[in-house]
Amino acid sequence: MPTDERLGIEISRDGGMVVITLQGELDLASAEVFSAQLDGASSGDASAIVVDLSELEFMDSTGLRTILAAQQRCGEHGRRFAVVPGSRQVARLLEVARVEDHLHLISSPNEL
Repeated sequence: MPTDERLGIEISRDGGMVVITLQGELDLASAEVFSAQLDGASSGDASAIVVDLSELEFMDSTGLRTILAAQQRCGEHGRRFAVVPGSRQVARLLEVARVEDHLHLISSPNEL
């Protein structure tokens, strides 16, 4: 499995909900690590996936594309998908890319 020391990933499960909390940087160098972890975490009986970016310090367009692809895969498998926005930089990227209308943004994983 690929690894990247700049991206920390914590995965927790609560019933059918999987919360993936990212810390550090989600970018070209770490997107593959996140994608692999997401695929592993969302297999099985997961009915909802929440990607929590509240501890993420930086995300580039590759990271954003990875999140959008994850949302698409979840939808194809009938899973709900939501994102907790992160730092000012991350929130700004979401705003500039105009993805607020395409992602289900929530303020905390408990909101889903």
